[in-house]
Amino acid sequence: MQQQREFGPLSNGKEAENLGLMLCHSFNFTGWELFRDRLGIQNYRAIWQDNQIIGGLGLYPMAQWWGGNPVTMVGIAAVGVSPEYRGTGVADELLRHTLQELYNNQIPLSVLYPATQVLYRKVGYEQAGSLCKWQLPIHTIQMRDRTLGMHPVEPILSETIAALYQQQAVTCNGNLDRHPGIWENIFKPTPEETLYADLIGEPDDWQGYIIYSQRREGNSQTLAIADWVALTPAAIRRLWTFLADFRSQFSTVIWRSSPLDPFLLTLPEQTAQITELSHWMLRIVDVPLSLQQRGYPREHPDFVIFPINDIILHF
Repeated sequence: MQQQREFGPLSNGKEAENLGLMLCHSFNFTGWELFRDRLGIQNYRAIWQDNQIIGGLGLYPMAQWWGGNPVTMVGIAAVGVSPEYRGTGVADELLRHTLQELYNNQIPLSVLYPATQVLYRKVGYEQAGSLCKWQLPIHTIQMRDRTLGMHPVEPILSETIAALYQQQAVTCNGNLDRHPGIWENIFKPTPEETLYADLIGEPDDWQGYIIYSQRREGNSQTLAIADWVALTPAAIRRLWTFLADFRSQFSTVIWRSSPLDPFLLTLPEQTAQITELSHWMLRIVDVPLSLQQRGYPREHPDFVIFPINDIILHF
């Protein structure tokens, strides 16, 4: 007979330590303390059997932009089950309890990146968008527009950058009203990686930004974009020009975006390639509330089609 299981939040540091040990075992990673602190132990849930944590997950309380309005959402990350209890319905039970909690708390949406679709489809999730890793040979950019200024910022002006991101995110369905932990993942990478940031435009009229690092792989060097925003066509052209100016020392630039990246439409040639693709899944937890919170265009209230853009969850 199956033992009684209990579900709930973590109540103390010892439980957080036990959950961290289980998740590190499940995902083969280290540095639990970093993820624990960025998300906060109040945002982890666990399932116990015989006073032992046998499964758990993390919650990112935030919102997702739909029709210009933020719809309250929780991103689910690091769904892990102790190896000894896999195949016994622990993950299914963990997710069902979590979704019930979200419904009780009037949170209409939940989003995640699946390790397996079968599990999440059983509890109502389905594919809603895609995230791609793009790679572009820098020498092919062929953009030379330096009308706008590029201003390096150190330390990174987090409030200014977050405000610029929000201006762009509100226009793209599916984009995140980011949790502070996600911003920390962008602003504070691994200690081995140096992060650079530039603002585009002038202090009284910032039009975008780029946050990036430099990587060496063998004999070649790569620019890795952690985050970028361009609010105007001129800012997009300036970003491409900025990247093109690295061509003497760097061979490629990589970034993550949707399968149809609008920035690429401004380039004269289609030389960028998708090297990785993953799908994110969405679960509507409360249908009436999700429809109440989202926005609708005023011009055509009877017929609406919205494109779904990409989202990025980090754990």
